[in-house]
Amino acid sequence: MATIPAVRQTDVPHEGPCILWLWETLTATNNVGARVPVGHRPGKSFHAVGTFGGAVTVRGSNLKDPDVTNPLHWFALRDPTKTVISLTANGGEECLECVLWVSPAAGAGVADVDVWMLAVSAHTRS
Repeated sequence: MATIPAVRQTDVPHEGPCILWLWETLTATNNVGARVPVGHRPGKSFHAVGTFGGAVTVRGSNLKDPDVTNPLHWFALRDPTKTVISLTANGGEECLECVLWVSPAAGAGVADVDVWMLAVSAHTRS
């Protein structure tokens, strides 16, 4: 099992203090994304694209130094309706919780999914 790096996108047109991250090619074998610090960015949305066959769960942690491979260090994040963010098809979700760290995890059957996260600072969120 390999941890998929999170790559900060620098060539994205945007206004204000937001950051776009990409975890590319999550699979059932390479099934965890590197953690990204987002404690100072409470506004988060996720967009997943690829070949699913299973679910990609978006996880959060408030531990100081969470291990991405230890499921006890993470909990499933929820959307504004308090439903767990479990991406099973191309599409997007907004995140309810404010956490220190975010990391996606692919479940059994996931073939090749890219997960994008837009993180926005508190003072730009309406």
